[in-house]
Amino acid sequence: MITDLQELDLEVCDEISRYGYSSEELGYMKDYLRRVRDGEAQRHEYTVTKFTIVLFGTRGDMIAHWLKRFRTLKSASDELPPELVQGNYKCRGNFVVGMKASLSRLIKDGIELDDETMSKIKEFFDYEFDFARRTTREEIVFINQTLDVTLNDLERLEKEEADENPE
Repeated sequence: MITDLQELDLEVCDEISRYGYSSEELGYMKDYLRRVRDGEAQRHEYTVTKFTIVLFGTRGDMIAHWLKRFRTLKSASDELPPELVQGNYKCRGNFVVGMKASLSRLIKDGIELDDETMSKIKEFFDYEFDFARRTTREEIVFINQTLDVTLNDLERLEKEEADENPE
């Protein structure tokens, strides 16, 4: 495991792209690696397979990252096109899988979500999406409800963080 920032080549982020990180998230990681290297951010380590990477400088940065991620998910189209589509649609199986992965990572990152949010996330994890049939309008509503509850809680945490650590 890499434990010293000097040992970590910024290109390692390209290597871990196969572990499910989007190009946007990889760019975010590289930016933090540069900021830590330049002394502009504190180091926060977590392990992705055999790599230790710097992703967040502070708890506030972590909350901001997850707010951005879930706002991006929320902005995906609610449309239910009659044909198979590519792109940013909530009706796509890849969207649901990505959202589950993001919710899982959010929890693993140790964000202290309230009971209502955790209950909604558990309900989302437990729901059996049937990828052999088309997504229903009710499932889109359910996806949006889960995103809304998660975003509201992250916004609450962002406000608390700002109140505790005014600049």
